[in-house]
Parts: sequence; structure tokens; C-alpha cells
Amino acid sequence: MSHIRGGALSTMPAVKTFALYAAFAVLMDFVLQMTAFVALLSLDARRQDRNRCELVCCVTVSTKRPNKPNEGFLLPLMRKYYAPVLLHSFTRFIVMVVFISMLCGSVYLMFNVTVGLDQELAMPEASYMLDYFKYLYKYFEVGVPVYFVTKKGFDFTAVEGMNAVCSSVGCDQYSLTQKIQYATNHPELSYLGIPSNSWVDDFIDWLNPGSKCCRLYAFGPNAGKFCPASESGFLCPFKCMSKPPDGVLRPTKEEFNRFLPDFLGNRPDLQCPKGGLGAYDKAVVMDEKGEIIASRFMAYHTPLTNSQEFTAALKMARELAHNITMSMRKIEGTSPDFEVFPYTVTNVFYEQYLTIVPEGLFNISLCLLPTFVVCSLLLGLDLCSGLLNLITIIMITVDTVGVMTLWNIDYNAVALINLVTAVGISVEFVSHMTRSFALSTKPTRVERAKEATANMGSAVFAGVAMTNLPGILVLAFAKAQLIQIFFFRLNLVITLLGMAHGLIFLPVLLSYFGPGVNKAVLLQLQQVKAKAARELEMRNNMRHIYDNLSFEDSEIKQDPTKDSSSPSQIEENQKQEKEERIDSF
Repeated sequence: MSHIRGGALSTMPAVKTFALYAAFAVLMDFVLQMTAFVALLSLDARRQDRNRCELVCCVTVSTKRPNKPNEGFLLPLMRKYYAPVLLHSFTRFIVMVVFISMLCGSVYLMFNVTVGLDQELAMPEASYMLDYFKYLYKYFEVGVPVYFVTKKGFDFTAVEGMNAVCSSVGCDQYSLTQKIQYATNHPELSYLGIPSNSWVDDFIDWLNPGSKCCRLYAFGPNAGKFCPASESGFLCPFKCMSKPPDGVLRPTKEEFNRFLPDFLGNRPDLQCPKGGLGAYDKAVVMDEKGEIIASRFMAYHTPLTNSQEFTAALKMARELAHNITMSMRKIEGTSPDFEVFPYTVTNVFYEQYLTIVPEGLFNISLCLLPTFVVCSLLLGLDLCSGLLNLITIIMITVDTVGVMTLWNIDYNAVALINLVTAVGISVEFVSHMTRSFALSTKPTRVERAKEATANMGSAVFAGVAMTNLPGILVLAFAKAQLIQIFFFRLNLVITLLGMAHGLIFLPVLLSYFGPGVNKAVLLQLQQVKAKAARELEMRNNMRHIYDNLSFEDSEIKQDPTKDSSSPSQIEENQKQEKEERIDSF
């Protein structure tokens, strides 16, 4: 339950949901074991006592049930062959070297594990979508669009504000669109392939008196209002703006607010291709006062083919947006909380991979800490045993991540769920062995490790490993790649590594660094032996007394001259004397 509790505190919805469902499943399993399972065991015990068959319970066999319990074949095998060979001095040294080498190699591989989840893995192996993704990555020369969105707090109507955004004549060298342009010059680093289009640049070009885009009606009911390029020059002889003397056209605040809605509603055509309808009518959002509260500038990524590229593109876009934000905040009149942020439709799938590594370390740590505390408490505040349990579980988890790198299993939310589960499964492999070692009263660590391996090793192998493996092997035949990789491969690795560490490494570790003999258990055992010895001595004394009394009674019966009393009185006197002797004893 400790690993489930740690997962429930996660900020990742997938891990948190899984942990809550797993907690409910464990609770139901506990309730069923304490009720239905115990009842079924009692019924099976009655069946055995009555010599009835397992499958056909109504049939009674003549062979009586043996009083000695059946040990099976695993327990004698562990006791006679496995434990002595494993805990030989030479074997123990080899085991420590091999497992420490595995740990070091896994630590190195852990830093090279691939983070992400490619969308192709969600498809069956025979899906036509795999061919679609193949040709998409092969022939597409441009990636998904990325929008650099500005929030409220920037004055686009000021000349400084327009210069900080545009990229035409008179604009700042490091304006918003210029920085995006510079980033596209290095697509291998920025993952930007096509620079951003700018509604500010097109709006300024649309206002240019040298074009036919922005004109005014000279007479009629619309006199002084915007005249589209499709109207004749006779009706619209006047330009919206006059030609600037320095050649750098910038509208005033009033002109900006007056003509911007006309620009956004103007349909582009052959006479005026700069019209903003369709391209920018949704790119600028204004409030009821006409103030721009949000706008976007669209660029394009390079073709992105896997989770690592999508995640790297998201990270670089955020760094570029943060750089733009810092430079635009320096413009006079800009709000200190003004921000530019990137948005891509794929961000919702890949944003998790920016924080999944520290999130995973945090969740696994939350699982390991209560595991150590609970194991130490249940072992009678035995911190040494709890620490050895913790070390072994950490080794299993680290080795699992190392094998993930070798077996091409990516690290993602699904893998993190399995790693959190691995902590709980590892407890099953190590805690029983450590407890058996702690309760042993053998004089040396090696002997206690042999006893624990012989008595508990067979139970761990048959009860944990052999119940997990059949269910895992069935998943190998699944058609979905997601199930094959993240449920068959990963759970198989966790089970095999847990079995190897629990049955091979942990007994050797306990033989070197295990706790001493549990004094409380030793005292209790000595008290039981002393009590049994006293009871045996008392039974021997009582038998000796009864033998003496019987001998004296026989002598009295053989010599009747010593007492002339009646036989009944003699028997009564003998009985009274016997009771007095027993009481005196």
C-alpha cells in the first residue's frame, strides 16, 4: 500500500488515477482474503480431514491423510542443494561482484533511457496507420504550425510597440518576428522551419498609400469610410494615409484603432492581396474598448518524427518565447505581467515529458520511504533489516530502468506506473526472506541465511514468481504494441529481476551484513525450552512418585499382620496417605 499511496500524491493524472484504482483493488483483495478465502480454506480443511477428493468432493478415499505435512519438491531442493551452493564462500563473492556490476551498468544506462511515447505504438502491428505515419515523415517538408501568442498588457498602437513586433523597414533589429526569423536560420537547434507571418507588417503594408488596399469614399452615404479595392477609383479617390516624408509608415493611435477592424474584415483579392480576412481575423482579439488583449503570430516547425523531437521543439519554443517576453517588457508602457507563450496542437501530448523525470524520481521516492518505515516497524524496529530491504528494492528499480534502455522500452507515464508498481512487487520478493532471517536463532549469519533461503525461498518462488509469470507471458501474444512493450516486456523484467535479487542477492547480502540474532525471539525460544524442560521433569518426578506408592501398596497388601483393621479401612488409609504424599510433593 505504501507504493500506491506515493502514486496517489502524484501530479500526473495517469499515475494518480492508476494509484487510486490500485488502492481500491488492494482493499477489495484484503477484504476477500479475510472473509471468503478463510472460509474456503476451512471447507477444504474439512474435506481433507474426511479423506475426500479435491475435484469430486463426494468421493471418499480409503487412504488416510498423513500426519506429517507434505514438503513438496521445492523445499528439500532448496535445503539440500540450492542454499548450500548459493551461500558457499566462493559463490557469495561472485554474486556480490555480479550484482554490484549490474547496478553500476544500470546507473549508466539509466541516464540514457529514451523519454517519450511515439504515437505509432498505440496502433496494432498490422494497422494501416503505420504506413500513413511512415509516408508522412518521409515526404512532408514542413511540420506542425506553432503560434506565438501575446497576452494582454502590450500597446500595439504605439510606434515603439509596432517596431517591437514588425520585421519591415524601420522595425527593431530584435523584434518579435525578427527573433523568430533568426531562429529559423538554425532549424537543427530551434526546430523552426518557416518564419512567422505578422499581421502588424501586413497591416502597415495595407495602409501604404502606394497600394489600392486602404481608400476612403469621397461622397455618398459612406463618405469618409473605408472603401474596398473592388470599388472604382472615382468613388474612392482618397487614401487612408498620406505618404510619410522619411519613407517609414506608422499610423497614429487613432488611425490604428480606426483602420484595424477594416483590415481584419477586408477580403484579399487581386487588387489587394494584403487583406486580413481569413488570415488574421481570428489572430487579433479586442475587448469592447478596442484594446488588443490577445494576438498570435504563426510559424512552422520542421518535420517532427518522434517524441524526443516534439519535446525538444516544445522546449526550444518556450525558451524563444521567454526571450521575446523579456525584450518586449522593456518597451515603455508594457505591463510587467505581459507574456508571450508558444502553442502547438501537439503540446498537450508532449508537455508531460518536460517534467516526467523529476516527477518519476519524486513518486518512486515517496514509495520507498514508507516502504522502509513499514518494513522496519513490522520487523520489530529492526532498522538494519529495513535498510537492507530498501537497498535491494532500489537495486531492482535501477536495474529495471537499465534493462528498459537495452530493450528499447521508453520512459513515459505508462512505464512510470509500472515502476511504481515494481516497488510493491519487490517488497514481496525481499520482505519475507528478511523476516525469516531476522527470526532465525542460528548462531552465524550464514547459517541463518541458509535457513531463511531453504524455508522461505521455496515459498517466494512458488507463491510470488510462479503466480506472476503465467499472467505476464499471456501478454506476449497481444496484437497491440503498447501492451507488448509496456506490460509484457516491462512486467517480465520486473518479475525476473525481483526474483533474482530476492532469491540470489538478498540471501548473500544478509549473510554479510544481516542483523544479529533477535534477542527477543531468542529469549522467547529459551523460555519455551525451559518451560518444556520443567514440564518434562515434573512428569518424570510424578511417574517416580507413583511408582514408589505402588511399591509400598504392594508391600502392605503382602503383610496383613501389621494392621488388623478391615480391608475397607486399610484401603481408605492407603488412599489418604497417598493424597498426603502427593500434596506434600
